[in-house]
Amino acid sequence: MKTSPIAIALTVTLVIAAIGPVGAKERAGVDALLVEAAELTGQDKILDAARTYGKAARLAQRHEDLEEEARAGRALGRFLSEVRPPHSWSEAMSAVIQALDARHAGAYVSAHALAREVLLRSSRTGDRTGVPVAAEALSEFAKGKRRGKAAQALAAYGDGLLLLDTEGADDERRAKVAAALEGALAACVEERWTETACMVGTELAVLRLATGDATGARDALARAAEAVEDAGGYPDSQVLILWSNAVRARLADAPEDVLAPHLEALKPLHGGRSEPGGAGRNAGSDPCRLGRLWKRFGARKTLVTVARGGSDHVVRLGYVRGHEVERSFRTGHRYLVVDGIILGFHGHAVTLERIDLSVVPGASSGGPCRTGLCAWYLLADGETWSLRKDGEVRIQAR
Repeated sequence: MKTSPIAIALTVTLVIAAIGPVGAKERAGVDALLVEAAELTGQDKILDAARTYGKAARLAQRHEDLEEEARAGRALGRFLSEVRPPHSWSEAMSAVIQALDARHAGAYVSAHALAREVLLRSSRTGDRTGVPVAAEALSEFAKGKRRGKAAQALAAYGDGLLLLDTEGADDERRAKVAAALEGALAACVEERWTETACMVGTELAVLRLATGDATGARDALARAAEAVEDAGGYPDSQVLILWSNAVRARLADAPEDVLAPHLEALKPLHGGRSEPGGAGRNAGSDPCRLGRLWKRFGARKTLVTVARGGSDHVVRLGYVRGHEVERSFRTGHRYLVVDGIILGFHGHAVTLERIDLSVVPGASSGGPCRTGLCAWYLLADGETWSLRKDGEVRIQAR
């Protein structure tokens, strides 16, 4: 990723401008790391830059400062989106993940969310670069408290891919891989985590077919298709496209009979029945309230919760008594503005996209994921996602 001297200077200038005046030593630490990371990027030291961006995000999380973490997330998101060959995106992601606290559930930057993206890409392409680091991060994250059902499923997914990448194709290892992927797939289908279900199902089909089990391969794809078919009546077109690409890449020589459940699930994509992501809406009660109260809140104050009940998500503000917004399940990427808190939804996954203390009545959210990076959390039925002012996310069962 070669960059001209002018571009380097501009990047550093933009980072410094975004930082603004430094008023405290601890802020200077995060800001200095962001400037250093931008300079390393300009020098084409991509892995060093990735580690430095990760350190900046981790330091912001130690400071319990959402604004700092958002700033680090924006810079990191821009950096990752610009990683191009000969540099490896997966290697850059691994460097970031290793610099983060794997057990921390961050609002904007989370090692487990980045690790999930590495696994999904690996399943789409077959490239195992980055899988060992991602699997280790997911295993560590699952050991923490209030992590939810998805943490265990993703850890099993990572374990399965890690075992696949281990030398020696003996029957015992294949059995362990199959057991890990079977467990992950069962959870993903049950909770309708569509994209993850499709990729785990693809991995399991590849494994089954490699051992001559065509029936098992077809069954794996059929089970993944269950998560697609039950996605509120409107399959997610983006997920269907990603799954189609994954199967073409990973199961190119599979018999048509094996692929039949997958091809059947793709029919809505060609028949116009899929529903892409849509715009959000401003559901704020008093758009100025969060800005007025922000400085009064302690670091442990719960700002907002999202509770999943079946196909519905109920959003509640932690500082407005009786406040509640019910959001029915929809496929695609959507977002909701609640009193300056912009939440993103993708199926049954939720993220904090940003906090805007200056939001005014009737204001648009301006589009999704303005932070440049989103930490998606998969919610199981009966679980509640909560966000505190210090930036910590918790997943609790009913």
